[in-house]
Formats: sequence, C-alpha cells, structure tokens
Amino acid sequence: MFLKNSAVFPVFQQWNSNGWISEIGNGASSSIEITVQPDNTPYLYVDLYRNSVDDGAAMICTSLETSEIEAGTAAGEVTPFWFQFDYRVEGGDGNANVFVGLFNEDGDNDQSPALNWAGCILSGSSAIGRVYNDSGFSSAATMTGASSGSLHRFKMYVYNENGKTLANLDLYTVDKVTFEETKIGSVDGFVLLDSGETFEQGLDVIGVRNTCFMAGPHAQYSIDNIYFSTEHSNREAPSPSFADLSVNGVLGSGSADFDPWNTNRWANWYSDGKLIRPFTIDCDVTMASGYDYSNPWAPDVSMLATNYDYLIYMGDCSRGITFNGNGTFIDLRIAKPSLGELYSNYRAYPSADRHALTEGILCKVARKSLIGPTEIKNIWIKGCTHGIRTWSSTSQSHPLILNNCDMRRNQWGIYLNGTATTVTNCSIMQSALGGMYLGNGSHDNTIVDNVWQDNNYQQDAHFSDICIDSTYGNILSGNDHWAPLAGTYHTAAKLFRNKGDGTLRENGACFNVIANNTVDGYSVAYEVGARMGMDVRYDLTDEGREYAQYNLLENNEISNTEFGIKVNTSGNIINGNIFSNVTHEILLHNVFYSLIETTIMNQTNTQVSYWFKNSDYTANSTYAEWFTYLDDRNIDIDVSNRFTHICSDGSADFDTYSGDATLLINDSLIVNTSTMNDVYASGGTPIDAAVGDFWEDLPGDEIAVIWDTPVSKVDGTNYYTILIYDSNGIEVNRSGKSTVRWGAIAAGDFTPGPGDEIAAVHSSDVDGMYPIYIFQRGHKDPAVTLLTNNTEKIWELAGGNFNTAGDGYDEVAAIYSGGATSVFYRKPTDTTWSSTTTETADLRDIAAGNFDGDAGNGDEIAGINTYSSLVRFYRPGTTNYYASGYIGGTRRWSAIAGGDFDGDSGADEVAVSSSLEDSGLYKIYCLSQGATQADQVIDQNVLGVSAIALDGGTFPVDSALRKYERVQGFSSSNYESTMSDWGESVVVLPSAPQTHAIPAFLLNTDPDDNSKQYLKVTPIVR
Repeated sequence: MFLKNSAVFPVFQQWNSNGWISEIGNGASSSIEITVQPDNTPYLYVDLYRNSVDDGAAMICTSLETSEIEAGTAAGEVTPFWFQFDYRVEGGDGNANVFVGLFNEDGDNDQSPALNWAGCILSGSSAIGRVYNDSGFSSAATMTGASSGSLHRFKMYVYNENGKTLANLDLYTVDKVTFEETKIGSVDGFVLLDSGETFEQGLDVIGVRNTCFMAGPHAQYSIDNIYFSTEHSNREAPSPSFADLSVNGVLGSGSADFDPWNTNRWANWYSDGKLIRPFTIDCDVTMASGYDYSNPWAPDVSMLATNYDYLIYMGDCSRGITFNGNGTFIDLRIAKPSLGELYSNYRAYPSADRHALTEGILCKVARKSLIGPTEIKNIWIKGCTHGIRTWSSTSQSHPLILNNCDMRRNQWGIYLNGTATTVTNCSIMQSALGGMYLGNGSHDNTIVDNVWQDNNYQQDAHFSDICIDSTYGNILSGNDHWAPLAGTYHTAAKLFRNKGDGTLRENGACFNVIANNTVDGYSVAYEVGARMGMDVRYDLTDEGREYAQYNLLENNEISNTEFGIKVNTSGNIINGNIFSNVTHEILLHNVFYSLIETTIMNQTNTQVSYWFKNSDYTANSTYAEWFTYLDDRNIDIDVSNRFTHICSDGSADFDTYSGDATLLINDSLIVNTSTMNDVYASGGTPIDAAVGDFWEDLPGDEIAVIWDTPVSKVDGTNYYTILIYDSNGIEVNRSGKSTVRWGAIAAGDFTPGPGDEIAAVHSSDVDGMYPIYIFQRGHKDPAVTLLTNNTEKIWELAGGNFNTAGDGYDEVAAIYSGGATSVFYRKPTDTTWSSTTTETADLRDIAAGNFDGDAGNGDEIAGINTYSSLVRFYRPGTTNYYASGYIGGTRRWSAIAGGDFDGDSGADEVAVSSSLEDSGLYKIYCLSQGATQADQVIDQNVLGVSAIALDGGTFPVDSALRKYERVQGFSSSNYESTMSDWGESVVVLPSAPQTHAIPAFLLNTDPDDNSKQYLKVTPIVR
C-alpha cells in the first residue's frame, strides 16, 4: 500500500485510479517489467535495468502534489518529511539497479533534462541513501541488509539544520512471522543539500525507478507500504503483503473471510495438517463461520507449541485493526474432563493436556497516537495457559479492547501485563487457577461489565477470579461474580505484590478502583495485601512484607459470602459497600506490627472486626486453610506491639476490643491537630533519614528511615531494617535486613538500577570492619559493598556527583566519627576510584549539592561542627574549605542538608538546624555558599526539639490541603499551583518526641516571603 500525508491510499490493486503512472522509456530495456499484481496479490514487483541513455527511465510513481519540493529549493529550505518502504530481494544481480524515493518525473537517465532525487538505492538486500542535486550525486554509507529472502524496512527522516538539508536513515529487518522490526543499520546526518546547493529540477513524484549509471543487469524486488508525510512518522506498521505469512496478502487474493482451518489456502502455516506457525493479524479480520459450541475448531498445535506457543499474534501491524471472531469456538485441549471431574481430581489430567498452548492470542501493540484502538471480539477460547495475553506495558501500550470474548477451561482466562486494555462484556469461567491476572508492570486497564464463575477449580489459596499483582491504576467495575457450581474456596479478587521473582516488582497493587461489582456465594470477596507474611524463595527483602495501598473498594454488593472485604495492608479506602448474609463483613488483619490509615466511610451498620494474632484465625481449620501462608514469617511478634489505626466517619459498627494490641479509631495519627507536632507511637525511635526517588512511578520523593531498636521480626529474629515511606507515612518498601543496628544512611543514584539507592553504615563493627553498603530498594542484600577492610567507624554519609569525569552515577562521601579532619569519597560503580578532602574542621555532619552553581565541576560538600556557626564548603581532592556561609551570632548546628530550597534551579543551598533554642523553637535556616545572612528562616511551632537529621526533597502537593498538611501566612484555592516555584522541602527528623512519637516534618517556605510556610506531618510507623 502507499501511505501519504497520514492518509491511507487503497492498495496497489487499483493502480491507475490512485494516480499512479507507469512510464518506460524507449531506451530503458526491451525486457523491463513493472508488475503490479503478481499472483493477484496487492504489492509492487519490479524488474529493472540501470542505464545512462537518452529516454532510459523506467518508473512507477505518483505526484507529491502540494508536498512537492519545488524546482530551485535551496539547502535549509526543504519541508521536513518522513519516508519509508518495505522490500525483499527476489532475484537478479541486485547491483544498485533500483531507486525508491522522491524524484522529478521529467528527469532522464542521461541527465538531459537533469534528474534530481532523494531516497534509497537498493543494492542486493542492502540500502544506500542517495541524493542527486545540482552538484551531482552523493551516497551515504551502505547499510548492509540481512540474508536473501529477508524482509526489510527502510526509513528516512529529512530535516534542516545549520543551513543544510540532512537525512537520518535507518534499515530494519521485519520478522517473517510477527512482522516486528529490528534495526540493523543507521546513518545520521547524511547531507542531501549542502550550503549553496539546490534541487534544481525539484522533486515532484514519489515512487520506484531504475538508476542512471552505466548499463547493468537487471534485479527484481517486491516493494510495499511506501509512506510519505510532512506531518509525522508512520504511526502504522503494516506487514508487507508479499510476505509469505501475511494474512492481509492471502485475504487480498480471495475470500475476505478469515478461515485459518483451510489448510490449502493457508498452506504456509501448516505441515502435514498440523499448525507450525501462528497467524499474525495484519488487517481487519472477520473469521468465517462454521465452528461453534458443538463443533469447535480444534487444530493440532503440537508442532506450533514447540517454536511459538501462541496461536494468534497481535503486534504493531495490528495497531488500530479489528479481529472479529464471529462467534468462533477454539478448543485446543487434549483432555476434556467435566468441570466436576476437574474440581475433584484435576491432577489426573496433566496440565499440558488441559492447556496445550501457552497463549491463545498474544498482544504486543506499542502505542501510537491518533490511531484508533485495536479490538478483539466475539471469540471463545479453551485449552491455553492464557486464553488472551498482553505483554509488558512497553510493548502492549496501544489501546486494546477485548469485547465479548469468552474464556473457558484455560489456566488463566486473560493475563494482562500491558496497559490501556479494556476488557468488557466477557465471560471468564472455569479456569484452573484464576480468571484474570493483572500482572507485574501492568497499569491503567479497565475491567468492566464481565461475568466470572468457577475459576480456580484447583482450589489454590493463592489465586482468585482476578489477581491484582504489582499493578496500579486499574478500574474494576460492573463485574458480576456468580455463585460457583462447586468447590469450597473462591475469591473474587486478591491484591498483592508478589515480592520479587528475581527482579524487584516496583509497584505494589495500588491506586486501583474496585467499584459497583457484585459477589455472590464466595469464600472471600476481596482481600487486600493477600500475601502478607508469605514465605517465598524469591522474596528480595526476605521479610515477607506485602504492599497494596491506595486502593478504593466502593459500592460493591457482596452476599452469601464468608469474608466480605479483608484488609492486610495500610492505606486503603472502603466506602459504601453493601453486605448481605456475610459472616465477616470487613475484617482488618494486622499480620506483623502495624495496619494504619484504613479509611471506612458510609458503611452504616457494617460490622468491622480485627485479627491481631495468628490464633485469631488458625484455630478455625477452614480459615487456616484459606489463609495458610499469612503466618509463615510472623511468629513471636508480641500482641502488645501491634498497632491498628482506622479513619472512620462513625457509620460502621466496630467490634469492641480489650486486648493488648493498640486500636486507634481516629481521623489521623496526629495527637493534637491544633499543634500538629506529634503523632501516636508505634515502636522505636528513628535516628536518621535519607530522601530519594525510591519509587519512580510515584510522584515526588520518598523517605528512608533507620531506628535505634529493631523494627522487624522475621521467623522469630529481630532485625534493624531500613524502612521506606511515602510522604503520607505509608511504607512502600524496605531494604537492608540486618541484625546489627544501622548508624547512618544517605541517598543517591549510585548504581544503574532504577531510581535512587541507599548508602548505609552500621553503628558498630561487623567482624571488626565498617563497610559502606549500597542497597537498592526492596533488597535484603547490598548491590555494592565499599571499604570492606575499613576498621574505623563512619559517622555520616552523603551522596552526590563528585566525579564528573565518570559515568554520571553518584559517589558516596563519608566522614569518620570523633570529629572528622577529612572527607573521603568512593564510587559504587567504579571501586578503583577514590578522592579525599583534607584539613576539614572536625566535621560532625555533611551534605552534598551543587553549591557553587557550576554543574561542570560536579557537586560539593557542605559541613558543620559542634562549636562554630560557620558552614564550610569543600571540593574533592582539595585541602581545607574553599568557601563558607555565616549568618552571625553564636548559633550552633545539629544537622545539615543540601537542596534547591529557593527553587531558582541555580546553585543549591544548605539547610541547617539550630542546636540552640530560640523563643522555644529550634529554627532552620537556609543559606547559600558565601552568604552572610539566611535566605529563608523556617520557624514553625513543630520545631520544639532539635533535629537529629535533615534532608531535602520534592513531594507532591495537591490543589487542596489534606489532613496531615497546613499552611500559615497565606491561603489558596490551588496550593499545587501557588507553591510550584517554592523549591524543595526540608525534611526534618526530630531528635526526640515532643509527647508521644517522632514523625518527619516536611517544611517549605516561599523564598520571596518567609511568612508563607507549609507543613506536612509524615507519621513514621514500623
């Protein structure tokens, strides 16, 4: 087909009606062939000789119309454009005989009239960028093609730069089965017009022609999908119709109905009646009728499963198309027991016989804007591991609709790892493990108006109708979970993060909406944090913790069910659900130490119950089986150390509790909302904090905290773990499981892993040594260990880019205890690199930042001691400080941080916390290198004790303030907008509780008016 200016022209079958013309000069060759429809298939086949004779041109082309490059167009004046086409070598010597691109129709091979062109010369399977202008011709470097018979795609982007017209060229192979492209060659900045050059004759047509060199033998090529646009690159990725496995090519040569069971018509997909290749859907398809419930299509896929493991493939060539199953039933099962047999004795039937192929339909369609959704509809699938599967969110990101698809007797009906998928009007039933898996990396999918029944006939306590694993932003609405026909354990949905699988699962099951669904006759309707406490070999933290937060369960109708909504993790909302004949309507299960910020609203007369210890449910043999793994790793946690917090409007009926655990029903964890300087206690005293981007998919930074006492007990052993919180105080991850107390931490982008990492040192030696450990979030084990033979205690750490000649990753700065007289630096990604700053002034705390405003020389260190009001600034590899900051008086400092606190995006500032009380407060001052007065003064009432740690970070502020936030000195209808230029917040960790427990305070000040201040209280709960 030919695609021009974003419009899709009809394929080459109606050649002349498209304005295409074929011209063969008398001097071209007597045997020239330009074939439009070989074998009645819709693509272009050319057989061309090259020559340099009068009237020697042979071409097939169409006018560029208003997009033509006019005669005399000079360098730097060409309208930018995109051009591409697909090709395959069919024969001949292939020695630069064929040109594809833009040229002038009147130009002749003897250059009289002169010929201008810009595009690609094909030489065998290779592609060469070529231009003819008023100075003659020039060629780009050859992009070597793949072997003969391979499918290739050439792309060209033309643009102007510095008075020249240039082109970027790319060559791809196109997979013969999936039609996915792989880049194999690239040339950037190929000069089409140098300064002073022009297209003298202009370029008025696009198409294919012979080349104008000395006479040579002919070459044959199949060519398809010619694309030209002055607006954008090609958003489609159609398969070349000449490909042996092009569905579009076969459908174009006969009946438009897709009848893949016709082994004659689809012979390239079969061998001896057995499928050997999947069908890649590259055009709108409607399946032929003939296979229904009583007579399903049951192809032999034994050979297909060996190489491909999927029956139908929807890739980039499927973007925007509709696959209409037309009610076709597909059944790939080898063994076909009844549902009753499967419930009672599924093990008698091997999984390979029940699920003969991994994927029924596999979808990997990358997003392109301004193209409609891909749709799969009206199809039944049985006998796959996954009836329909979407791949990762990077490969399946184009809008996809699964409409009226019926899944039966698969291991999983639908398995989503991608994004932007809508599943609607489907029935998903009788699956071995579960109806749908919303898997790791998936997000922003919509599951609406579907029916579920009898999934998990294997009765596995891990699974449910819908498993929501490490996925976020999904909407589940209007789904009906029908009463099962058999079995004793069924759950509508479980939300969890499956802890690892070898690589960190970044997101918990979070920000999902489960609303307006019905559940009837189930064991459990919804369980949030369903794998809390589970012992699995791939748990990277090795602590059994679960993350599933910020989920909304709203307006669901649950009836005839044992557990309505069971919550095991913090930070979720339950609102307006209706329960009928439900034994435990809402059950809050505190598996380890804390369960906080569960919001229960509009639940009139709903009973809310609690579990604080394992025996609360293990004494019931049925419950013990349903929740069999929740007590794997939480033994010996004393009930008195359990803390459950509920936010409620008072409408629900709460069980009376008189045990040793702490149960708090309160709008927030703040003790006194008028002062906001304290929170309710939950274990231990935090002693250091580090701020970094430890969760990239969540806006803003997170806060890592270490403690003076163990904050984790796993398998009966106490551990000092580094806990990571978002700015709301919800734990989102943890790292560094250790039996030795941590002494100091710092954040930085220390390794190529995602987001920031944590540098940590112990407060006491390990076998006589004090190494520096670099932890990625969510990992027990360090990614890097530095200074393994260091015998001197390290007091403080900072992370920054001190080595600009390196790889761009941060380094660690450290000082020893006892009043440091030097700062030393190490690089986690290059352990051979080191640097030192000598003759420092008995430093007790340090911070890193670009304090001199020169990004070219990297970051600097700012340091304080206990006996001077000076803030001193140091550079790696130097002696003594190079600058200082001083604001007068006899102030002394307890902690220091670096950051862009004034929001000017120039040099960073330091924030220092006073160690001396001033009018009842321990104020914080922000100042720049060389300053003689403070740029900002933070003097909020929450600063009633000195700070033990400071850091700087960026945290989200919504348009309206929430319960843990306040402002003073101003008000706004949109705080997000008003504070957008305020710069980073100062994160304050107090040195002691003011009455109950220590929170973190996030403080910010308008750099232009210090009277305008912001506070957010972040509870820190183990």
